[in-house]
Amino acid sequence: MMRSIYFILALLLITIVIVLGLQVGSFESDLSTIAEAFLNYNPDNTTHYAIVHLRLPRLLLALVVGASLAFCGYLMQAMVNNGLADPYLLGTASGASLGAVLVFFGFVNISVAGFYMPPVLAMAGAFIVTLVVVILGYRKRQLIPAQLLLAGIAISSLCTAMVGLLTFLSDSEGKLKSVIFWSMGSFERASWTLLPYPAGALILALILFAFLQKQLNILMLGSERAQALGVQVSHTRWAILITVSIVTGFAVATSGPIGFVGLIVPHVTRGLLGTTGRSNLLFCAFVGGLFMLLCDLLSRIIYPPTGLPIGIITSFFGVPFFVYLLSRKNYKFSS
Repeated sequence: MMRSIYFILALLLITIVIVLGLQVGSFESDLSTIAEAFLNYNPDNTTHYAIVHLRLPRLLLALVVGASLAFCGYLMQAMVNNGLADPYLLGTASGASLGAVLVFFGFVNISVAGFYMPPVLAMAGAFIVTLVVVILGYRKRQLIPAQLLLAGIAISSLCTAMVGLLTFLSDSEGKLKSVIFWSMGSFERASWTLLPYPAGALILALILFAFLQKQLNILMLGSERAQALGVQVSHTRWAILITVSIVTGFAVATSGPIGFVGLIVPHVTRGLLGTTGRSNLLFCAFVGGLFMLLCDLLSRIIYPPTGLPIGIITSFFGVPFFVYLLSRKNYKFSS
């Protein structure tokens, strides 16, 4: 019963925040104007165009990116049996960012054989970095939390430094400004043509792991126990690694690296629904989308009309939460 109430409440809050977000911008729009824009859309009306083609895609992209990062954070924490894991702290987002930046600065064509290349290189960067960090986190066939975290921070710093080097060497002022703003997290590039990429990746991943939720719950008991209970640990971890790389790659390629969403939201989800809830992944995605929508709305209220970079807002929430987690004696879900 409580599970259904939480889902209904999350959907209701998402709807409310989207409606509020449609009203905020370079000009304020009341509810009647918003309804008019959708029911009697006029392409020559600048207000209608702004609501339908600028504000709504931005809000939906924020919803999808927040859901994607929260979903990936939940998967990574289950994969390594560690509550400190998330796409940002373990370098996955930084690797994706480096891959996307190579395209934005012209090292790779924006389109190759009909493929839009930023998500492709972002996925490759996310996969390679995550794989390296997980390998470095192993000692005597066990994942060591401190070692995993340090490896993630080190590799993430390296990727960030390489992005900084490419930015420094850039001779295009226009590209420089756009990449700097994008690197702090931004939904300014949102459009109806861009939205299907991260949304499609997230939906397919949610469908896949709807069938693997039981294996994820068992994996939180530790690899040895999971193996004894019949879970193919290596196969499940590879499925998580590939899925996280794809979903994070698309999210980062469209919005830039945004930190701490994948760290905070899975803990909130488990706190409300329990560690082994059957619908945890779906609820985690909903809460992640809601959290990102709230951060985007807050950023535009503080600094209208474009808003502050989203990464700044999420960091204000994420850093104290991370410090709180570090103060706990145990970050693992099983002893």
